[in-house]
This record gives sequence, structure tokens and C-alpha cells, in this order.
Amino acid sequence: MPGEEPLEGNMLVMAVGNNRLAGGGFEVAPKARLNDGLLDLAIVRHAKGVALTRLKKELETPDDPENQLLYYRQLRKFTLVSSRDVHFNLDGEPTLEKNIKFSVLPKHLGVAY
Repeated sequence: MPGEEPLEGNMLVMAVGNNRLAGGGFEVAPKARLNDGLLDLAIVRHAKGVALTRLKKELETPDDPENQLLYYRQLRKFTLVSSRDVHFNLDGEPTLEKNIKFSVLPKHLGVAY
């Protein structure tokens, strides 16, 4: 992450978007805005023995600096590096990648809202 130490560990699931909702109306990035020039990154870390009630609380408060399972950031760009292939679904297209870069092109697409 630009300006941050690398985040290391295992992830259960990751979502990246520039809109609050994913297909079907499922909210994955509650702070995302189409016109802010940022990508919202949400990572649920894999941790053994953690109660689902804790994860639920963290999903309801993505900005809480005390969150241990949910990592939520708004970034212009970031890179994911893995020691092994990771399965991604990029807007409906499946892919396997070890290194993948995400970035946003601000004001590249005109959107009326």
C-alpha cells in the first residue's frame, strides 16, 4: 500500500470496488463513491478461533482502527503479491495471479448520478 508497511498474512476474502455494491446489490464497499478517484479495498483476514460476532461487528464499523479481521482502505492504487496463485474474479472473468496491480483512472468514464 502506498505510504504503509506491507500487510502480510492470510486472507479469507477480498473485494475491490469503486462503488458500494457488487452484483445483486450486495454491499462490499460501504464508503465507496463513483466520483472520488479511489478504489475501496476490503480484506477479511483468515484467523482461527475467532467468533463470527466479532467479524459482524467489524463489517459494521469498517473504519475502526481496532479491527483485527477486516482491513478496509481507500486507495488510488495498490499491489497484491502472493507466494502462490490466487483465484480472482475480475468483473466476471476468472483469473489466477501471484502479483496483481489495482489502480483507478479518475474521471475516465462519465457517470451520471
